[in-house]
This record gives sequence, structure tokens and C-alpha cells, in this order.
Amino acid sequence: MEFFRLYFIVFAFVNYYSVPIYTAFFKPWIPSLPANKISGTESYFVFTERLESCNDLTGCSYEISVILLITLIGKQLVNSIIEILATKILNFFNYLYYHTYELDKNNEQQRLGI
Repeated sequence: MEFFRLYFIVFAFVNYYSVPIYTAFFKPWIPSLPANKISGTESYFVFTERLESCNDLTGCSYEISVILLITLIGKQLVNSIIEILATKILNFFNYLYYHTYELDKNNEQQRLGI
């Protein structure tokens, strides 16, 4: 059980933060690697997609900040929406259960003539 908990935590961390880690640490130096030779021209391609380098003025800091904002704020927003919806749905079911019980009780009293 502990192994699955640790596995889930590591998987969630890698899933959430792989893109910012790539942008912060690997993206700046990938275009500086020796270029691939494709049909006699030097260009930066991986699987026919051109590699994009970071901006000269800001580096990758703007891109990292946008990615972190989307990741962190998006995660908080989704968790808040789930919490609100779960509360509303549970309250609705409790309301239905209570009123169904009260209606059954009233119908039973009327049937018995109490």
C-alpha cells in the first residue's frame, strides 16, 4: 500500500511539473546542440518539428512563469470547483432524503388517521 502511495505521489509530481522543468533546464541549451543534417541543410529538427529556442531578452523566464501560473492556478481552480460541486451535490441528496422521509412519515400518519 505504501508503494502505491509513493508511486502516485511521484507520478503526480512528474505529471504536473515535467513541462516547467523541461522549459527551465533543457529548453535553453537544446538549440545550441550540434545541428541535425537534413537534406544538406543545418537545422534544428526533431521528428520533423523545429525546435524553438528561448527569447534573447528574457530567456525562458516569461514562458516558465506562464506555465507555472497555468499549472498552479489551474490546479487550485479545479480543486475548488470539485469541492464546491461535491458539497452542492451532497446537500441536494441530503435534502431529497430528508424530504422523502418527511413525506413518507406524513403519508403514513394520514393513512393511519393520526
